[in-house]
Amino acid sequence: MRKSNTIVEETWWKVSQAHTVKINFDATYNKKESKSSSGITIRNGYVKVLHSKVSLHENIPTSFAAKVVACLQAVELGFFVNLPMVEIEGDSLTVIRKMKGDREDKSEIRPCITDIRSMSKRFEKCVFKHALRQENKSTHILATKGLKRREEFYLSNAIPGYAEQSVEINERMLGFPVTG
Repeated sequence: MRKSNTIVEETWWKVSQAHTVKINFDATYNKKESKSSSGITIRNGYVKVLHSKVSLHENIPTSFAAKVVACLQAVELGFFVNLPMVEIEGDSLTVIRKMKGDREDKSEIRPCITDIRSMSKRFEKCVFKHALRQENKSTHILATKGLKRREEFYLSNAIPGYAEQSVEINERMLGFPVTG
């Protein structure tokens, strides 16, 4: 049996370690329509956005399930772009804690939790971290606008203009020169 390389941490947003990229995720949920939208950003250690993605989902039973689906999408995107070491951050503390993997999950979203735990072991290193809403702002904006506009996209080395300001604010908070 392979030793688990998945770690759960709660911390303020900060620059990731060398060779590790940050994958941030968030979801917005429409209870009336049972639909959600996932927003995901991947950034390098210098806060530069490497990838951004918005996906729409149907038949989502709860806002909690929407957050778990967004986390699953974040892990899948990390594989898609072939990242060996990742820090996966979301603002749902409950979702982040479920990733620890010590106990079998018995909730309605067990299949997603199981998939995330299994997939996270395939990374060379995978750390799940809780991010405060303000620190996860760009992904929140992506998810909210995606659901409102009913749009999906995947961008490489870019983020939509409506989310650029939140990225620039993070850069300034961390002391990086803003290049926009």
